[in-house]
Amino acid sequence: MKAGGFRVLVPAVLIAAGALLATALPWQGADAQGFREIRRIPAPQRPSAAPPAPEGARLLAEPVAIDPKVVEAAARKVLASWNQGDLGEYLAEDFQNRERLLDSIAGDVPRDAVIRVLAIRNVKTFDQYARRTADGNEIVTHASAQIDTQVEYEDPKAGLRRLRGSGEYMFELVFTP
Repeated sequence: MKAGGFRVLVPAVLIAAGALLATALPWQGADAQGFREIRRIPAPQRPSAAPPAPEGARLLAEPVAIDPKVVEAAARKVLASWNQGDLGEYLAEDFQNRERLLDSIAGDVPRDAVIRVLAIRNVKTFDQYARRTADGNEIVTHASAQIDTQVEYEDPKAGLRRLRGSGEYMFELVFTP
């Protein structure tokens, strides 16, 4: 046997023995492996196709883009309600974990905390439908915007705290033509 062949054979035997030994021993998992778990974050999902219009309404074939300033005004109004403590008036009844969010804000957020809008961008219209009401016709628009915010509050130990965040906000806007 050549010396070169022996060198190749020894590492192959060692690798096979190591693999056999690794599968035969009872290994304990390390706590550090928990970061590899993937957990879904609950969020409202928009289907790729337009959803059917509610009963008594008709889906508009071509949604009309909403002026971004209208969505910006709605976003500022909703976020201002967070500062005033009446955010619940603006959240949809089917908002996921609605009560949990409102309870968290009431219990966990410092009383002097305020939220500031830093930027509003990427305003998109998803769908629109027309419906008839007792007062006439309405056009309902589902839109979203990417909003950068900053929560500011006075921490007794650390002083003024500024926490930045960014998120996509979904809006249902109702217009009367």
